[in-house]
Amino acid sequence: MLWILVTLVAAVGQTARNAMQSSLTASLGTLGATQVRFLFGFPFALVFLALVAAAARTSVPGPTATFIVYTSAGALAQIFGTALLLATMRATTTLVWSLAIQAFLLGAWLLAFDRSALARSFAVWPQSLLAGFMGAFASQFWFLGFSLTAAANVRTLALVEVLFAQAVSRRVFGQDVSAREAAGMALVIAGVALLLFAP
Repeated sequence: MLWILVTLVAAVGQTARNAMQSSLTASLGTLGATQVRFLFGFPFALVFLALVAAAARTSVPGPTATFIVYTSAGALAQIFGTALLLATMRATTTLVWSLAIQAFLLGAWLLAFDRSALARSFAVWPQSLLAGFMGAFASQFWFLGFSLTAAANVRTLALVEVLFAQAVSRRVFGQDVSAREAAGMALVIAGVALLLFAP
């Protein structure tokens, strides 16, 4: 049942990251704010990998050709908001490779087509660094959750992120909850309860 705690921590981290990226979108643009997650998250992923390797007292596994192909496909797909990354989970090592690929690809794109957004992400480095940390932190726990149980379980429980996001929207951005949103959240809670307590 460790996956439940891991998924909840990941959802909290992702909610924080989304809020931080949202605040950066106005100054960096959509792609610039997206790049913050990968570029500034990558160093933290390396730290996580070093900590996990030290705690496990083992060396970092070397990537195979198949691993690189699947991780590259997943990393690229995540930039476009798809779920292909689920097929390449092994946890912390995958996180490092994914963020490296994503930071390189999106960084190269911004370098070629929108250098000002890339430069501005470094100009606001305290916010970028914090958003990068929260992104890497959330991804670390997502990957751990996927390695502990079926991806469907993790993604279903992760719907609690909607509740966290709504709380942040109300508290930070002053947005009220509509009746439709409240009904949707009630359905989310019911679905999570069915997942956790159904025989």
